[in-house]
Amino acid sequence: MYRWVSVLLALACALPVQAGAAAWKLGVKAATVGGGISVRGAAPVSFANGTVYYNYTTSSANPNTVPVAVAPTGSCYLIQKVVYNTTTTVTAPSAPWTRNFTPADGTSQLAVAYFYATQLSVSASVAGNGGGTVSPTSSFLFSCGSTPSSDIVYNFTPNAGESVAAISNVPAGAI
Repeated sequence: MYRWVSVLLALACALPVQAGAAAWKLGVKAATVGGGISVRGAAPVSFANGTVYYNYTTSSANPNTVPVAVAPTGSCYLIQKVVYNTTTTVTAPSAPWTRNFTPADGTSQLAVAYFYATQLSVSASVAGNGGGTVSPTSSFLFSCGSTPSSDIVYNFTPNAGESVAAISNVPAGAI
């Protein structure tokens, strides 16, 4: 009899806690390379991780607000957009995107981040009064962090009696 009373007492004490609790989950995914999503300050989830789910239990005493931050992994990448649940947010590309998720957002939530590589433009021109020509006159574009598919070659031709005085803003070893 004492055992039954103990079991009933334990159940009666546990019921209010169970009744006020709600379970919910938050999924995060970096849909492209170039950045990550950090949940509660943990190591960022990257493209290589796929979708990662976090399970939470909440109650009125513990509302379980979950901060999520999306940021690029380097200077070559920017945030294209963040989709959370069914809302698409376009962010300021240089700023991290942050949002606090709560159970009020639903029992199953998803935050997906998209990143893109910035483009680099390489061009050449003749400075000052001109003393010659440079060809080609067009720019070459390629993604930051990548290598152009072939060498970028410019021809500098000084006018008669002139010479090339300097070539600036060129990485060491490129000339």
